[in-house]
Amino acid sequence: MSLNSLSAKIIISVFLLVAVAFGADLIIGSSVTRSVNEETDKIIGELTAALKEKDSQLKLALENSLKLDERRLDLSHRVAEAAQTLETRQAETRLQGMHQGVSASVVSLVNQAMMMGEAATAQDTLETLVANPAIDAINLWRVDGELAFRDNKAIDAVNKLLDDEAFEKRDELTPIKIEGKRAAALAKTVKTRTSGIRVDGDLEIEGETRPVTFAYQFLENSEDCQSCHGETDAPRGVIEVALPRSELIALQQSAQTGIANLQMQQDKDLNALRSRNNKSVKKMDAVSAELAGQLDQDKARLDQLNTTATFWTIAPKIAFFLISLALLMVLLRRLLTRPLQGMSDAMHQLAGGDLTVEVPATERSDEIGDMAQAVVVFKENGLELDRNTRALEENAHKIQLLAEEEEKAHLRDQRRLQSEMQALTNALDEEVQTAIGIVLREAEGMQEAATSMSEAVSRTREISDSASAAASEASGSVSEVAAGAEELAQSIHGIRQRVEASTEISNRAVAEAESTNTRIQGLAEASRKIGEVISLISDIAEQTNLLALNATIEAARAGEAGKGFAVVASEVKNLASQTAKATEEISTQVDGIQNATEQAVSAIGGIAEIIGEISENATGIAHEVEQQDSATRSIGEHARAAATGTQKATENIGEATEVSSDTDQRSGVVKQSAEEVSNRVRQMQVSLDQIMHATTDEDQKRQRARHEVELPVKIKLAGSDISCAITALTLSGAGQINQVLDADRGATLELEVPGLGKVAASLVATTEASAHIRFNLEDDQVAAYENLINAGD
Repeated sequence: MSLNSLSAKIIISVFLLVAVAFGADLIIGSSVTRSVNEETDKIIGELTAALKEKDSQLKLALENSLKLDERRLDLSHRVAEAAQTLETRQAETRLQGMHQGVSASVVSLVNQAMMMGEAATAQDTLETLVANPAIDAINLWRVDGELAFRDNKAIDAVNKLLDDEAFEKRDELTPIKIEGKRAAALAKTVKTRTSGIRVDGDLEIEGETRPVTFAYQFLENSEDCQSCHGETDAPRGVIEVALPRSELIALQQSAQTGIANLQMQQDKDLNALRSRNNKSVKKMDAVSAELAGQLDQDKARLDQLNTTATFWTIAPKIAFFLISLALLMVLLRRLLTRPLQGMSDAMHQLAGGDLTVEVPATERSDEIGDMAQAVVVFKENGLELDRNTRALEENAHKIQLLAEEEEKAHLRDQRRLQSEMQALTNALDEEVQTAIGIVLREAEGMQEAATSMSEAVSRTREISDSASAAASEASGSVSEVAAGAEELAQSIHGIRQRVEASTEISNRAVAEAESTNTRIQGLAEASRKIGEVISLISDIAEQTNLLALNATIEAARAGEAGKGFAVVASEVKNLASQTAKATEEISTQVDGIQNATEQAVSAIGGIAEIIGEISENATGIAHEVEQQDSATRSIGEHARAAATGTQKATENIGEATEVSSDTDQRSGVVKQSAEEVSNRVRQMQVSLDQIMHATTDEDQKRQRARHEVELPVKIKLAGSDISCAITALTLSGAGQINQVLDADRGATLELEVPGLGKVAASLVATTEASAHIRFNLEDDQVAAYENLINAGD
């Protein structure tokens, strides 16, 4: 149902009136309900806060109680642990006292036996003490770690000191050395000269290994002993006493077991305390959660009660409103909406393109029947228009396909033309620059030759003046004149050689100019052919433009149904315009190349004429130098003939001087001509560079810009593979190869380029040192080609 229909307006009016009354009642009821809810929420919030405060206080009390119980348990554990370790420490103290007592007794008995000179008695005393079950071993070690009483070293030393056989020798036994930790303890005792050092170890007694504690007693060389051992502070030895520590180990293990049991019991008691505390906390949390849940339930019941009251306040009003509205809609639908809706649906379907729809109510004779007849007419017109539109769409589709193909072909042709033109431009630029370089070098060589010739002429004139003065003085100086004439002849011969070199340079320059002229004319012919291709493309663009104009006229005749066709025709027309613009721009560039070529041909022709004039001057100079050489030789002959020919020699010298002056003037002309050639060549180089690279379009500049690269490639030409490198690329598709290709212009090449794969190309031009090609890029290779250039930059 439309909002603009009469039934909709009636329903909306009733709805607005009832809605205003209902809204006012709802606002009043909502205000009262909101006030009750706010007071209820406030009370419940206060109860919840009190409950949380109670929980926090109880948790704090439980935490303090747990800390006190843990501290009491820790103190009791420390007392029990101290009791366990006390017995072990007492046993250690008793063992240490036994070591000290036994060591002192052993030292006293050994010293007494030694003082009486009874070493055997000392050894027997040690063995008697070892028989005590509380002592496992007593050993007397020398300071070098060797067991005493095993040889006669000490007895021999004492007897030697006393110079007497006071001590009887014993049977020698196998020496025994102290080892391991015992040896370290012995060394430490000797080094520190102290007693009481102990070390734990094992001792094998009667095939049984027993744990013992070794104690070491230091034996000083006292005054009583110095009568036998000499007056020295060197120690006599170290007594080692080994006492069993089995009882101590058992006590230590028992203490460790007891302490571990105490730790386990403490952990058990501590866990029990914490478990009871956690249970109390959980029980308290459960009670608090129960109370909070009860509060939430009470609040939910209050909310439900408020919701129910609100519902039963609003529901009857809404029901009455909806029932009234439904009755009103049913009446309006039967009387007005349904007949109009069927007509509206039929019209919407016709407008949507469904021309097969059946128009309802055509048999009625009232206003709705008249509307149905009008819709039938609209349907018949639509059927006719649909037939026309389909025909136009088919034509438009065909034109669009043709336009797309033409656009693709145009873009490919335009890209290839630009790359071909750029390659020709690069080849022309290279040829012109090479020719200009050659001409400049030859002109500089001519300048140097002219300068050398002028210097030689000046020297000749000086020599001629000297010879003339010498000839005028007297016939007695004839020998001096002859020598001068000989030197003059040598100088003139050098001038002749330089003139001949200058003539040869001029001839080479003329030949190079003619060769360059031929190459530039070949490039001009290629530019002319490109112009013909551009003219053909321009004709195609004009025909496309005419076709687009006809399509636009047909679309205008079709009216609304031809709008899509008109858009396609407009695109075709724009494409034709762009093609015409592109071909016009390329034609302008080709004209520029042709103009540049004509100027280059004209300039190089002028240079050739100037070089020809220089060659003629050089030939004249050579002829005059030959005359000067003859005159000089005549001077020498006359000078050598006799003194009577002095006057004749003077005249010949004068003639030679005049020829030298003429030669000097002609050499100046040659030098000036060579400088003029150099200046004109440099001016032509600047002008050609401006013409070759002249453009105002930034995109054209970007397309023409040379990008220096070094890409190794393989070229397949006439069935053979050629390895070379690409040295320059342009975005327009032109490239330069560092090798001359033996093929005609337009020859098809296949290049394998890193990062680009296999690419087709055509040979555009070749120079003396390189070849210029045009890449025939496919549409899917253009992006990769541009990325290759950007990566090289």
